[in-house]
Amino acid sequence: LLMIADEAKGISEDIFLAIERCNPCVTLYVSTTGEDSGSFYESRMNPSGLWTTGIEFNGKFIDFEIDWKQCPHLLVGRTKKRKEALIERFGANSPEVMSILLARFFRAGEHMVFAPPDITKLRQCMSGLVPVYRGTRKGFCDFSGGGDELTFGWREGNYINPIVAWRNDGDVAPSVTADTYIRHFTDAGFVKEDAGSILGDNGGLGAQIISQLHQKGWAIVRVNANKDPRNKADFVDRYSEMHWDFKKLVETTDISIAYDPVLIEQATKRRYVKRNSDDNKIKVESKKAAKERSKGREPSPDRLDTVIH
Repeated sequence: LLMIADEAKGISEDIFLAIERCNPCVTLYVSTTGEDSGSFYESRMNPSGLWTTGIEFNGKFIDFEIDWKQCPHLLVGRTKKRKEALIERFGANSPEVMSILLARFFRAGEHMVFAPPDITKLRQCMSGLVPVYRGTRKGFCDFSGGGDELTFGWREGNYINPIVAWRNDGDVAPSVTADTYIRHFTDAGFVKEDAGSILGDNGGLGAQIISQLHQKGWAIVRVNANKDPRNKADFVDRYSEMHWDFKKLVETTDISIAYDPVLIEQATKRRYVKRNSDDNKIKVESKKAAKERSKGREPSPDRLDTVIH
């Protein structure tokens, strides 16, 4: 079975998963480039080593990355002049030119929390090559509604275990969700006496779920995202500051993380703002603002929220 994904950069992750369920013998992704995240981008970067991104032919290596100057039909007459005018208008480093002509992926937006070198370092932290030392166990729960993921993650020493993530179908009572979390706590080896080592997002629906956990004997710690930062000169709130704390750990590769492509995508797309009203301090973009900007296409960064805590 051969499965071909044309215009792959615009295909949703659900469709890519459906393709994988068909168990194809060969999968081919074809597309112009786009933002540096998602399954098409992952196939080109080939972190798993399972993708063929070039081939040896007649003693020469042919890379499957074709820019406009390798397409003879684009290099003649008015077509060539139109492409040159596009470069002149937008610039060679613009997303438009990088995607349409240069076969290069690009970052979305001007203020990205994680720069390209940070994403490279994050991949290194997920490579399995970072030395692991065991120590204190800490857990964090991120609670979501409206179809977003609910997550539970935990760290042992410098190792972040695979994040447990799921979605609730329809309205689920906070007490039922609390029971699900308790099962994940016990699966991870936590007991009620360890509840002080587990944190939970106290915003919105989270406050109700945490109250149910407390009633069931799991007195996990409530965390409010908008509390004051330690560095009040540079950050609006502690939540924003924690992203930079995590960046420092990643930059020094002092943390080992179970491989998670969804986490990589969420980190790649996370943005921040600097407003005059905030004295030009850093504030990470709210989840609501990210959804409105992307018209619902950008997933909620729940796994990233889990690891930064």
